Amino acid sequence: MMLADAPVGWFAYTQLASTALAVVLRREDGWCVYAAGVPGHDHRTEAQDVLDHGDKMKEGMARAVLAHLFHPPIDAEGLPYAR
Repeated sequence: MMLADAPVGWFAYTQLASTALAVVLRREDGWCVYAAGVPGHDHRTEAQDVLDHGDKMKEGMARAVLAHLFHPPIDAEGLPYAR
C-alpha cells in the first residue's frame, strides 16, 4: 500500500507484542508512527488511545516498522516524516 494514496486522518495499527501497538497516521504534513503499551483487550479501540497518548517513533524505526511489521507492508515513499 502507498501511504501517499491514503486520505489525511487514515491510520492502521500492528502489534509489537500482545500488549504493545504501533499506529501509523497519515497527516496533512506527511505521516508518522506512534507506539505505546496497551491492555491488549481490544486493539481496534486501543489504537486510538495510542494515537492520543503514545510516543512518536524516530523516523528510521518508523520506516522499519512500516516495511517489516505491517502486512502488507506500507510504502511511505514521496511523503515526509511529520515533525
